[in-house]
Amino acid sequence: MKPTAKKEYIQRFMVPTGRVAYRDLQDLAEENNEQRFVQLVRYHCLVGVSVLKGELQDDPDDAESTKLFNRKDISNQKPDNNEFDLTKVVYPLVPGQNSPENELIFVGKNDDNNIVISDYSITSNHLSIRVDSDGRYFFNDRGSKNSTIIRDEIVVPGQEVEVIESDIIKIGRYQFIFTSPGMLYARLRGFDVQQSIEDLINHLGKADYKKLKKMAETRKEDMFVQLILNPALVGMALFKGSMVEPEVKVDDDDSDETKLFLNENKGKQVSITLDYLSRNIFPIVQKLEKKHDKDCLKIGRSQVNDICMLDNSISRIHGQIRIAETGHYFYSDFKSRNGSWVNGKKIGDTEVALFEGDKLKVGRYLFNFIFPSTLYKMLNSKK
Repeated sequence: MKPTAKKEYIQRFMVPTGRVAYRDLQDLAEENNEQRFVQLVRYHCLVGVSVLKGELQDDPDDAESTKLFNRKDISNQKPDNNEFDLTKVVYPLVPGQNSPENELIFVGKNDDNNIVISDYSITSNHLSIRVDSDGRYFFNDRGSKNSTIIRDEIVVPGQEVEVIESDIIKIGRYQFIFTSPGMLYARLRGFDVQQSIEDLINHLGKADYKKLKKMAETRKEDMFVQLILNPALVGMALFKGSMVEPEVKVDDDDSDETKLFLNENKGKQVSITLDYLSRNIFPIVQKLEKKHDKDCLKIGRSQVNDICMLDNSISRIHGQIRIAETGHYFYSDFKSRNGSWVNGKKIGDTEVALFEGDKLKVGRYLFNFIFPSTLYKMLNSKK
């Protein structure tokens, strides 16, 4: 993505403050399919979310009359319902607005910025945004009075922070979401991708198969992938065998204790593929309560887990999937009674990386670990 003197298509719709009229964007989305819309808009955008509650206080030392915004608790800021609707405010982040050689986008209260936000909580020259040759966006606070906050962390002035899809950014008392052209298209066409996959998952962590399948059949693949975002465990097969009461119970008062699963044919693992199992889809999405490690999803029979599988061959807390910062996924077993296998190998106490298409055996069930594009194709191939 190299800046050029040529005027970008989206700039035809931008007013001097850097904003695009919401109605113009809606017309653009209605007149074009998703692919063409993405080609025309091309760049990520800042889309308004809400104005935060708080007090604006005069600063006698500030000649430009920027006011102090009283932010007592960054993580628990609530929107101010008395303020105007910010959800229709869209600022495309087009690099090279200052000159063909300059990839910076300036944001602030003054009219000489590329994005002008006229509010007392915004500093005259609040922050800059740099777009590199790979299309990545880096935010740099310029010593603003009320700070720039990304992912609930205050940006240290002078230190660049990379921003990724769906990040919430607070500039003064304004909240924005960092949105790709594809995500913006979905929003404009009335498909609320921020509703997200959570609304399709029940209290067991299982997706509503009919709704998920209908979504795959009626949406383009890119839009479906944006909704799902994360991989999923999809039921694949059931192992043959019998379950018996263990000789020693962990809890004598529990009548629903985990049972030992004994494979057929002297321990040989034999599985049978059942069509109905493929309708058991568990997206790798943590429960909203997030009572435990935010980067780990617990799997087990108890409903305290993010993914709950109601079968006596599965321990109460059987194992977990850890999401690494790099977007990689790792599975570990919590010394479960019947163990866990990845691609036919028992993992024991070792944490094992999960890759597209890996087969995970939990108790007597076999699951396929697949990413959204594969899930999309699977759902569309089912009759």
